[in-house]
Amino acid sequence: MIRSHDDLIRIEVIKSIGNIPPVAADFSIINLPVSAECARNELMSIYNSPTARHISLLLNRHKKKDKVDAMLNVTIAQSIGFEFFDTVSIWYERPSSCSNNGFLPVCEIGNVFHKGPAPDAKSTEWFGDETSNATNLWNVSPQKEEKSQATYYQKFCWEVPLLLLSMSKPLEHKRFIYDAELTDGELESLFSFVRYFNIGVQLHETSEAMALHIIRRYAAEYGDKK
Repeated sequence: MIRSHDDLIRIEVIKSIGNIPPVAADFSIINLPVSAECARNELMSIYNSPTARHISLLLNRHKKKDKVDAMLNVTIAQSIGFEFFDTVSIWYERPSSCSNNGFLPVCEIGNVFHKGPAPDAKSTEWFGDETSNATNLWNVSPQKEEKSQATYYQKFCWEVPLLLLSMSKPLEHKRFIYDAELTDGELESLFSFVRYFNIGVQLHETSEAMALHIIRRYAAEYGDKK
């Protein structure tokens, strides 16, 4: 386990995404693996973690040829004990890449599952437009404190974890799992999120070099000289 000096960033270096150890966390954002075995192992690890309740947003961030296989693995969550809550469409302001073999990507589907009490949908009223809670269309945009001019397709932005955080209160662990592949361009948004809300994040990398790179980037920005 590699950690930042303030313990807000934890990174487990693993050989396979299906081998993650149980982590006590309030919610998770997961790019569901294409392999059914890896998907089952990862979801079982999260389900068996030492926490009474957990909300998991399952995404499908794979190449077109793998999307159907990953989509089928959503059923695994329910088979191991997670309860289905709802499906959401996350609508970003800008695409992060062009597409030559399909529509221009600005929206992705997410499936929300939970362990323990059902998520508190009414706590998302802040996101709703004159409604008592959020709709199932999450048209995400930067928060005023966020260091970003726009939200980009499948890139980390504050409002997605904020919606899950709202539904998870009261928090048991003040930590969440982000397992959806971070690029260098997303790190600052993640770093500023955990610092501003003082909530820890658990990441997983297959390369120790990449894990150390992330910690050093965080240290350079927020003063961890170790």
